[in-house]
This record gives sequence, structure tokens and C-alpha cells, in this order.
Amino acid sequence: GATSTPIGRPLANHAIRLLDRELRPMRLGAEGQIAAHGVGLARGYLARPAFTAERFVPDPLSDRQGARLYLTGDLGRYRADGELLILGRRDQQLKIRGMRIEPGEIEAALLDRPEIRAAAVRPWDRDGVTRLAAYIVLTEEGTGGRPKASLEAVPETLRDALRGRLPAAFLPDAFVVLDQLPLTPSGKLDIRALPAPDPAPERQKVVAPSGATEELLAGIWSEVLGIDRVGSQDDFHALGGHSLLATQVISRLRQAFYVELPLARLFEAPTIEQLAREVERARYGRARPKLVSTGERHQLSFAQQRLCFIDRMAPGDPVYNLPGAVHLVGPLDVPALARALVRVVARHETLRTHFTAIGTGFEQHIVEHLDPGLPIVDLSFLPESTRSAEARRVETQEVRRPFDLGRGPLLRAMLLRSSEADHEFFLTLHHVVSDGWSQGVLIQELIAFYRSERLGEPSGLPDLPVQYGDFAIWQRAWLEGGELERQARWWKDQLKDAPPSIGLPTDHPRPEELSSGGGVVRRNFDRAFMDAVRAFARRQNTSLFMTLIAAFEVVMHYASGQDDLVIGTDVANREQVELEGLIGFFVNQLVLRFSVGGDPSFREILERTRRHTLGAYAHQDLPFDKLVEAINPPRTRNRTPLFQVKFVLQNTPQPPLEVPGLTATPLMVDTRTAKFDQLWNLWERDGALQIAVEFSSDLFLAPSIERLLNLFHYTLELVQEQPDASLQELRQQLEEREKIWRRERQERWRQASRGRLKKFTKKTPALINTTQAQSIAAGRTAVESVD
Repeated sequence: GATSTPIGRPLANHAIRLLDRELRPMRLGAEGQIAAHGVGLARGYLARPAFTAERFVPDPLSDRQGARLYLTGDLGRYRADGELLILGRRDQQLKIRGMRIEPGEIEAALLDRPEIRAAAVRPWDRDGVTRLAAYIVLTEEGTGGRPKASLEAVPETLRDALRGRLPAAFLPDAFVVLDQLPLTPSGKLDIRALPAPDPAPERQKVVAPSGATEELLAGIWSEVLGIDRVGSQDDFHALGGHSLLATQVISRLRQAFYVELPLARLFEAPTIEQLAREVERARYGRARPKLVSTGERHQLSFAQQRLCFIDRMAPGDPVYNLPGAVHLVGPLDVPALARALVRVVARHETLRTHFTAIGTGFEQHIVEHLDPGLPIVDLSFLPESTRSAEARRVETQEVRRPFDLGRGPLLRAMLLRSSEADHEFFLTLHHVVSDGWSQGVLIQELIAFYRSERLGEPSGLPDLPVQYGDFAIWQRAWLEGGELERQARWWKDQLKDAPPSIGLPTDHPRPEELSSGGGVVRRNFDRAFMDAVRAFARRQNTSLFMTLIAAFEVVMHYASGQDDLVIGTDVANREQVELEGLIGFFVNQLVLRFSVGGDPSFREILERTRRHTLGAYAHQDLPFDKLVEAINPPRTRNRTPLFQVKFVLQNTPQPPLEVPGLTATPLMVDTRTAKFDQLWNLWERDGALQIAVEFSSDLFLAPSIERLLNLFHYTLELVQEQPDASLQELRQQLEEREKIWRRERQERWRQASRGRLKKFTKKTPALINTTQAQSIAAGRTAVESVD
């Protein structure tokens, strides 16, 4: 910052003096301590008599009895024009973020910690903003015998400890762990020798935001703080946030969520996860009951009950089979992997559950011990060129093999061996006991137990506080207490007179009854493209999902001609932290209704999307089957109720697969089934976007899906460049783009045809020559006859 700051002149009836340490006036232009006096001088500090006696002192230059001076502690001097300049502090008090801060108070709080032997707090300038840096020397207890390089968790631990003792503004922005504090020859702290904190310390673990609220908050923080990635557990202050930036965050919260939060709330809830709870509490106006372990296990959740009814109508339909596969390269310990799988099953009751019909309902039963087994399919005897195709055939056969919900088990594992150092681990679960988030939990726990089996050490996994059966009981208690009716009323109002479907053109006539047969088309949007999309979403104060689905609305409107669009999506439905590590069927389906009528601009479409999506999230607890009951749409065997097109951004946590001694890579598995007309699944992977569109093969061919994907990509390009373009303008540009694509496709076809013809003529010259001779002869005969 600047070395001096002008602050003007004193007000009327007030005076400023510049004094030395003996309270004698300084000459004009000389530096001195600023002392204030006059009619507006306060009597002292409230309830701080010692501090009052130190700062409010008798005025030795006044003739008035009892006159006093206030010693500010600031240093200054007068310019020749009479303006007063501030030059800094006489003591160590700092002025940061508009607040006076005593470094000594922070140092005292740090030194009260048993793990800290020495501490110093100093100002630190970063990007023109003054921040606080704490330099600490740890005791032997503080290091725990670890090298300094492994102490990355120390700052967060200290910040959490200080938060309960110091005001938020006093919390250091950076912590630097030193072997010892640098000292001058006289034994004083050598301030110049203190190293500057790392301006962008590498966060060892960035936990991806979970759910729309956290995702939207992460986008706001990313924009305000100028940071590319913000995680669910990141601390606002640790990332460089201060009161001025906090004000910007609060104003953006007001715009994005339509809530009013006090500035202090950001300091009380400084992580994305904590702030998301505050935002949701402000939006929903209610608190959920606490989830506790009950020991009761017979009840089903609403989602489980729905799938059991579906299975009763169509037993063994593979459409609800959930596959997962991991490619393992390296020396695999197969017995250790089998034991690890048994331990995962033992840990989660839902994996040991089966369901029996009781009258018109169902009841779940949990077996005490279950070994699902790990059969090995050996492909090593096959030629290398055919192994991959055979592996896909076996996997497809396995994923379509039915489950018996009444007997179980509802989990199957299989190992495909291509060689001693090349395996594919394949899992299939029924949706009634799992979902996409759960599969990530299962794989991570399997790795932890495999490591434990291999190395003979504890797994490190904490005990589960609750089981899925506890959630089922909690869900019914929460919703059956009037909450279900409240949310159902909101949904009935939102979906009143909604169209029964999106009228997309199909390649085949819609049959009387749809089968579960399906296909898939995949597409990747690269990282550079998605970085631009994410930056655009941040500028609009929307989440990535909201931006993507708004572009999808434009595509659906263009393809169908409809202004009123009903699209399905999923929510993780794991609002309580106790549910994050559980395996089970938690995911819930939401029905999003969007209007693009009135020729709005894309920015307007995005705003409508945000409003409706946030409203849907505020009423996400209503189970889908209860929503169908409440709306009671006409039922047909060739359309799913309420929506037939589903759009899902799969942003569940995906930590890296770190298996000791092995290289692990997740594999995509095609089920060749379809639950809907179209299901658009999107995943963020290493900054890029992977898309898999499952489609009903009764209705569509792959080229039609490829066309929609092309339109989706181009729409995302268009709206970044022209966010204020009207829907009609976007339609016109999509039409022009499709004309270009058709011309390019025709040209490629012509070139390919020419290439095939050349190839054919080279291979069959004798035939061509004979044909040419016949043609020439025929031509000559024709000419002669004309003559």
C-alpha cells in the first residue's frame, strides 16, 4: 500500500496535535504521534479502565481544568498545505479490513495452544490487499513426529480452534509453519527475515460441492475470490476472503437465492457446506428433524417401495440394474479383494437386504452375514484381439441378468481376467439398494478394505452413525407429519395443465407398449470449452447445471416447437451429513417445468430456469411416486408419467481411485436398456464434460441423438457470445448451422463415394475395362445408327 495517506483537516471545535513521546509538539513537517482533543472527545473506553488511562491523558498544553488528549497511536505529519498525512502506527496495532487489530491478542491465542511453541503475527500484502499471516513454531506434540512437509492440515485445525476465541476479522489468512522464528542479534524478531506466505497454497483435498446450493455458492466464491476451484470444505477466510469481499458475496447471494443474510453469517459459517445450510434455512424457513439410529429395520423408504411395486408388475426387468466396472492393471491380490468385498457388505445393511410382499405392501429383511462371492471369468486363453469384445459380451450378459428381490442377494461381483496383471472388476446392484452416489462410496470403501487386507493395517473408515433403515424411518416421520401435503400442494400448482410430453420427432412410430430396449450415444466436451461455460455460468450467478439445462431447453424447443417443456432430473437427496457415507437408494426424481414462451432472451430463460429450479430444490423431499399420486396423470404403457426426457448432471463426489500396487481406471458400461425416451447423463471429469445419452430404441436411431448433441454443443457456444439474443434469433442461427452441417455431410458422403469408386476400380481393372469396352462399343453403334 502507500507509505502515507492524507486524511484532511480537523472539523470545527476539534483539534489535532502531533506530539513526541514526551507529549511535546513537533515542528511543521516532522513526524509525530497524532493526538486528538476538543469538544467531541469521548470520556474513555467502555468497561476498559486500564486502556482508558493509557490513551486518555491530561493535556499539558491546555489552560482548561480537566482537559485531556486522546493518544491515537497513529503516526502522522502535516503537509505544507495543512493536510494531515497518516504514516502508520506507533505500536503494533494494525488496521485491516476497516478494523483495528492487535497482533498480540492473536499471538496470545496461538500460544495458548499446546501444539505451538512460538508465534508471530504480521501484516502481509497480497494483490494490493493487506492480510494477516501467522508464523508458528510447533512443539513436538504439535508435529507428532511428522516432517514439516506433512503438516498441511495444521492451518485448518488452528483456524477452527481460533474461531471460537477470536473475532472473524482476527483470524489469520495464512499460516506458515517454521522450524524457528528468525531473530536479530539482539534477540528480537527479525521481521524482514520472515518468509512471505505462499500466495496460492495447494489444497491437498478439494471436496467437490454437493447439490445445487453448494454448486451455486462455489461459483459465487470462485468469481469473487478469483479462484478456479472451490470445494465444499474450503474456508472463505483461508482462501483470502475479507469483509469487503464478504459484502460482495452477500449481495450475490441476494441475487442468486432471493434471500437476505446478515454479513456476520458468512463469518459464522465460513465454508461452502456450512453457508449452504444457512442459505437453505433462510429459503425453506424450517429445520429438519435429526436423523438418529433406531435399531428398527422393517420399513422401506418410499423409493424402495416404488421399485418393489414395479418389480411385482415386471419381475426381473433388468432396466433397474446398476452396473459399475474398474480396470485394474498390476499384480492383483484376488483373495484380498474378495475379503474386502465381504467387509463392505458387512458394513452396509442395505447390501444384505431382500424384500418380501406382505399383503398389499412389502417388508425388508436383513441377513446377518452375506458373502456375495467373486467368480473369475478367465479370458487369457483367447487371442488378444478378441478379449475386449468377449469382455463386453460377458458384461452385457451379466448386467441384463435379473435379480430376485424376494430372495437376494441384490449385489453381484465378477472378475474378468485378461492376464495375471490385467483385470476388470465388475459390479451389478439392483437400484432398490443403491444409486450413483452409492456406487462411488462402495468402490472407495472396497479400496480401503483392500489396502487394509494387503498391508495388515486398519481401514481408517469411521463407524457408520446410521443405516439405511434409519433413513427410511426418518423419511416417513418427516413427511407424514404434514410436510408431504405441503410439498405436494406446491408441485400440483407448478404442474397444473402441464403438457403430457415433449413432442420430439421420432424415427419409429410410438408403439402401444414400450420395451426396455435401448442404445447410447456418447460425446465429450473438452476442458477448454467447459472452462468457458463455467466462467459464463459464474458471470450469470447460476450453477453449471442451470446453465446446461437452460441451453437444453433451447434445443428441446427447437426440436419440438413447444414453449412449455417438462423435463426430469435427479437430486442426491442426502441433505444430512450422516447420509453421505451410506450405500442405499436415496436419489429422488424432480419434475422441472420450464416456459420459453414470449420470445425471451437467453438471459431471461436462464433467470426463469434459476427461479424454478431453486423452487423445486426447496420441495425436493416429496418422493416421486407420491408426486405421481398427487398429480394423477393419465397412465399409458408407452409413456412414463409426467416426463419422458430426463437431464442429469452427475456431480456426486468422485475421489481418485488409489489402489496400492495397482493402476485403477473406471469403465463405462452400456446396459442397452432405456427407462425413458431419452436420458441425458452428464459427468464432469478432469474439467471436461462426458455425456451419455440413453435412448429408447423403439423410438429413435443413433443419428437423431447425434443431431441433438450437435445442437446442444452449438447452443452453448451461441449463448456465451450472445446471452441477450432472443429465442427466435437463436432458432434462426440453429437452422443456419444445421444447413451448413447438411452440406458438409453431403460433401463428405460424395468424397467417400469417390474414394470407394477409386478403390473399386483399382481392385477390378479387368471388369472395368470390359465394361468400358462394352460402353464404347455401344456408344459407337448408337452414333453409327444416328448417322
